[in-house]
Amino acid sequence: HKLGECLRDVTIAISCVVYLIIISRFNLYLGSDEVIHILIRVIASICGCIAVLGLHPFENAKETRLGKSIKWIGVHSLEIYLVHGFVLSLIKLEDNPTFVSPLGIGIAFINYILTIALSCVIITLLNKNKLLRIVLFGKCDNK
Repeated sequence: HKLGECLRDVTIAISCVVYLIIISRFNLYLGSDEVIHILIRVIASICGCIAVLGLHPFENAKETRLGKSIKWIGVHSLEIYLVHGFVLSLIKLEDNPTFVSPLGIGIAFINYILTIALSCVIITLLNKNKLLRIVLFGKCDNK
């Protein structure tokens, strides 16, 4: 029992460190579609998920708003992945301010909130239709 807890903690710590190293050394968005860049993205994704899930105290938060939100995100992660890029392409500015300015940070925050809200609305609406759920997301059930 103690060995399992120790292994879990070590795995979470290593995943967190690997994730931080990858995101600080590689631009995951500008990487090409070569095998090595895809593997780096996969490793970063897996390590990031392990770190987030391992560092969050789920046992105490299953019924909280945050716990329910994380569960919804986990269940709908494929849809989020597919829809958020589309939503981001809808929100464009004529003049982009410098990010490190108060206006830039404010616009980035508003863009983030709008992207989350619109993605959730689109996913919820598309999941209401069984045919769209199967065609777009490959999911046959509503769970």
